[in-house]
Amino acid sequence: MTRYPILLFLFLCSTLGMGQQITNGGFENWGMELQYSTPDGWQTGNGQYPGVVTTQPVGGTPSGNLAARMETHIIGTDTLFGYILLGNIINDQPVSGAPFTTAMNAVEGYVRYDQPLGDSAIILVEGWQAGSVVLADLFHFGGSQITWVPFDLALHGGIEVTLDSVLIGVASSDAFGGSSITDGAWFEIDALRLTAPSVSNPDELPNFDMEQWTDVVTNEPDAWTTFNGWTSFFGISPAEQSTDANSGLYSLRLSTLEVNGNLLPGIATNGELGMQGPFGGVPYTDMPTMLDGALRYVPNGPDSAGIAALFYANGVLVGAGVVPIVQPYPFWTDFSMPITFNQAPDTMLLVIYSGDSTGSSIWVDDLSFQGISVGVAGSKVPAMVVYPNPADQVLHIKGDSNGPALLFDTHGRVVGGSRPSSDDVRTIDVHMLPNGDYVLTIGSGSTRRSLPVVVRH
Repeated sequence: MTRYPILLFLFLCSTLGMGQQITNGGFENWGMELQYSTPDGWQTGNGQYPGVVTTQPVGGTPSGNLAARMETHIIGTDTLFGYILLGNIINDQPVSGAPFTTAMNAVEGYVRYDQPLGDSAIILVEGWQAGSVVLADLFHFGGSQITWVPFDLALHGGIEVTLDSVLIGVASSDAFGGSSITDGAWFEIDALRLTAPSVSNPDELPNFDMEQWTDVVTNEPDAWTTFNGWTSFFGISPAEQSTDANSGLYSLRLSTLEVNGNLLPGIATNGELGMQGPFGGVPYTDMPTMLDGALRYVPNGPDSAGIAALFYANGVLVGAGVVPIVQPYPFWTDFSMPITFNQAPDTMLLVIYSGDSTGSSIWVDDLSFQGISVGVAGSKVPAMVVYPNPADQVLHIKGDSNGPALLFDTHGRVVGGSRPSSDDVRTIDVHMLPNGDYVLTIGSGSTRRSLPVVVRH
């Protein structure tokens, strides 16, 4: 009878000793994730913002099985229109369309929509003949019409015209000059046709009935978020499943890429990912003392990468450990970074960052926490004071002058630092840094510690 309590005790001890580990920290588990679907032959508003779908297929249609649904999203200062586009628009100017050779004087189809007061969906039809624009009509749909209704709108003043090519754009809000664009405004359309009374068999627009859609999928590490969903629009992946692993079969490779003329760092996080970077995280209450793992880093010229474990309580940064990667590591290198806390957390956010130079790549494997539930008391660190915190102009470091002091943003990028000094107090200038959370690492090796710092002007 006494054996069972002993076995139960041993089981509980082993379970509690493991604590809350990093999910898929070895990057062995990957899967194909649906990012969005796009109607064949048409461009859409998808891919404007990580994780946001603005255009998608919808059922319950009056013609066939599917229609296109477009919805406006406003995220911070960014306005994302749902749209479908046949042709090309550059800098808000239509520049080319699809071949269309039969006469037309009307655009027909079915719609339903919900447009808040002041907003309106639009249909744009523009046509070319021998390289010259001979048709340009813009139609607005306002108010609410939540059941399908047919529409038949006159083009070219109702006068039949024959073109070489035509552009059609449909958007959930007025992208060309709407003053009251509203989050959540939506517009659905089906069975788009260009017709004329004199033409019994007009040309069909590509996928005019919105029946054919192609799924856009990306290969993602389980329990992690990357920019792959956003860059799939451009056919590239900053996060890759690599067979160059420190252990097991796979590792994570992140690369900094040029996307549509802009620099995009490779980022992976266990939280959410927006245009401003990682945010959120997962529920977490343990207090690990070390972040362990292995990495390779091949920068393109002078560059730096970072791996950060950030811990929050009620939205306030209360613990951190940042792995500074400021030199190349062409071969797999193990690391062990101390983590320190001000108090117990409720959320944990992991961030891996590949650097700021196009072509820089980092491989990461075997991420894990050590000393879980031990907390600050288990860390042997030198006494020091960092003040003021929050800092406005200058951050002062008192009591530890033996190792370098580096200041990181929450991506793991080095944004400031101070060399070892014989002075009792060192300083880091922060007056040019944006408001937000940062991590200060001080010392090296087993005496290195990370401290949360806030910059507030």
